[in-house]
Amino acid sequence: MKKSSLALAFCIGLGASEIEFIISYKAKMENDLLVGEEYKVSEVIENRGLRGIKNGEYRVLKFCKILPSEYEGQKNEASFIKQVLKSHREAVLDCLYSSGVKIYDEVISRDLQARSKTIFSIPPKRVIVKYDNGVINLGILEKLEKKQ
Repeated sequence: MKKSSLALAFCIGLGASEIEFIISYKAKMENDLLVGEEYKVSEVIENRGLRGIKNGEYRVLKFCKILPSEYEGQKNEASFIKQVLKSHREAVLDCLYSSGVKIYDEVISRDLQARSKTIFSIPPKRVIVKYDNGVINLGILEKLEKKQ
């Protein structure tokens, strides 16, 4: 099955229960020590991604599945999915790595001493998430450039 037909099947499978989020990550290291990291999961105000898939502005770049067995039986689906995305950070980040990361590295040497600063970041990515039969289906969206 082609990737475009997979994306269409994913979108058709998404009904009223899909939720759109924006996820970002940043980690800072100084002299090979992790000094800070920031992982953000935010609900979107306007669901441009799902609408964009249908009208051709966005495409699904990658699909991932997360198995949140310890959270079964939740009533509020949006807060449940957001909690799963936060608690399963490593699985979400593994999925997002393929969509592109940024690395900034700076080394300063002075008086025979080197200092380094490295910043690793995943820029904000729009994702569509659906909870179905105990599995979180995560689709990473990519905005398509307009042809002129």
